[in-house]
Amino acid sequence: MSHLFFAPGLSRCCQFGYPFLLAVLLLVAAGCDNSKPAEKDAASAPLKKAGKAPLELPLRVRVVVPYSGNMPGLMGYRATMGVNTEFQARIGGLLKEVHSSPQVSQAAFYLIDQQGAMNAVHFDTLRGRINGTGRRTYGTGLGVAQVFRAVLNEPDTGQVVRVLVTDLTDHSASRRNLAALEDDVTSALADLRRLGLGAVVYADSSRFYGTFYPAFQQPPRGQEVRGSFRPYYIWVIGAPALVRRFQREVWADAPTRQVALGLTYPALPYAARLQPLLHPQGAALACTDGKTCHAVEADVANGPVEFAVGLNLTGLPPDLQDPETLNARLQLDAPHAKAELVPGSARALTATEHAHPALAAYTHVARVRVAGLFAPDVTLTLRLPAPPLPAWVSSLSTDDDTHPTALPGRTYHLDWILRGARQAYGATLPPLFECPIRLVKKT
Repeated sequence: MSHLFFAPGLSRCCQFGYPFLLAVLLLVAAGCDNSKPAEKDAASAPLKKAGKAPLELPLRVRVVVPYSGNMPGLMGYRATMGVNTEFQARIGGLLKEVHSSPQVSQAAFYLIDQQGAMNAVHFDTLRGRINGTGRRTYGTGLGVAQVFRAVLNEPDTGQVVRVLVTDLTDHSASRRNLAALEDDVTSALADLRRLGLGAVVYADSSRFYGTFYPAFQQPPRGQEVRGSFRPYYIWVIGAPALVRRFQREVWADAPTRQVALGLTYPALPYAARLQPLLHPQGAALACTDGKTCHAVEADVANGPVEFAVGLNLTGLPPDLQDPETLNARLQLDAPHAKAELVPGSARALTATEHAHPALAAYTHVARVRVAGLFAPDVTLTLRLPAPPLPAWVSSLSTDDDTHPTALPGRTYHLDWILRGARQAYGATLPPLFECPIRLVKKT
């Protein structure tokens, strides 16, 4: 009679993987290695490699807004007195959170001028531009790559969370740059990978009051827009641990449409949960180390057995926590074993399950079915590959933005811009997380 058990000692989900287990497993349940404006430094200051950012360190945040091109229209440049745009409400709230949050040890605020230079300003100055009480002027728009270079050409890139607010309309000087837009973005963001930085891009929309200038139009020929909705984007850039902390502790009320670039979740909590509540009826599984179920024996002589893997997906974007997405994209690597994810088994824990002390650390569960183990020591790895660009990217992209009043508003080749940003990390992005589980066959 064959037995399987989880060997003690594997207590962390490593960086990437997807497990299907055979009979008896021992999974150690733990995590995958899972204000005064700042003075502007010289643009030539060398960039530092982003090291591991301890979560206990205070956050330093820089908010950057280009004030040129179409951006004033989102700030209600020609709105009737007393009319506030959705942009003003959203970004005004973000500025307030950054400025007042006890989690932020240093907040700095910048405007990018018409020449693409970063200029440090006081919080009240930037807030005044956003809410329309400050000086209002139009300026020539900038190229998207030019904006990215300005944001990343500041020192301490790896130790600071940068928040860039922009409409991503490319106002490069010549239409000859059109075909190179995607490659230009990749080149401008190349330091993200080199410095170990990640980014989350949020999409939102707002009524627009002012002159809209289409992308690549030289000389610019603006059209007056009064109240039509236009999209805009917030980029949160920094060391992955700092970005996740900013999301969790500073800006919990972020837009739901988002895409992650270069982020992984190496400390994702996970564990094999055979009981309580998740133990399959009739399975030949037994917990051998008390309530934790870190050591499990299973009798598979009479057929396959199943066990559950608890996952805490709190830090993932909402669309990646969706059961339909998880069931379509989760993968299990099972060398030397006949094991698989049970189709359709990935789901959120019910309120009753989550309330149980043994399951309180997890938000989701997926089931693994093990039918055979062909080596005495096997490691299964459960992984979630980096997702493709979400569908909303295509829905907000257009190859003709010369009709700005068309609803819903679209951004000139947003798909090219975000593809270029992804390619800054190389041809293949790493998995978002991996959870290895070691199985040892006991005879």
